[in-house]
Amino acid sequence: MSKYVYLVWNENKTECVGFTDKRDAEAAAGIKPLGNPFSTLAGEWRDVMADEWNGDQPKASERVRFNMQKVCVEEQSQ
Repeated sequence: MSKYVYLVWNENKTECVGFTDKRDAEAAAGIKPLGNPFSTLAGEWRDVMADEWNGDQPKASERVRFNMQKVCVEEQSQ
């Protein structure tokens, strides 16, 4: 059985944050607005990594977007 992790990379691809929930990754990447409830980590990522992000909910066209990568992680049986 495999499980996916969604990595959200900063613009220079020098730092990333990982999520197992695709919705949280999309929120962190700026693909979707932060929902209610939302991942605190997703919100903090956007606050810290985006200079132009002001904490308000911008229109979709104004949202900062980061690269999102889907990674398959194989679970090891013991």
